[in-house]
Amino acid sequence: MQRKKLHFVVVAVDGSIASAVYGPIELLLACKRMQDRLPELAPCDISWEVLSPGGKPFSASSGYTQPVDGTLKDLPEHTVIFFPGFGLVPAEELPALLEQHAPLRAWLERQH
Repeated sequence: MQRKKLHFVVVAVDGSIASAVYGPIELLLACKRMQDRLPELAPCDISWEVLSPGGKPFSASSGYTQPVDGTLKDLPEHTVIFFPGFGLVPAEELPALLEQHAPLRAWLERQH
């Protein structure tokens, strides 16, 4: 039987909440441990990566710079794409923030 594959990509941009970037990865690690301990579960290869526009580290809403695994790219079929939320953004700054990240829409449309 061929193993199923699940690839998970977190798209991190400046202003992302760090726990929202890394929290899902912790859950995926738990899923992998469950597979190891419960052989009756259907086997599945689980992989993930944190990507950013340009592949550069992102500045989390806390102000800390966080590393990423690479730049946005074409992804394998059946990839789950997750966009974490932003930290507290004053209402007057939100339109500029959304405009700054507008190019992500074209990338996302190419993926699916």
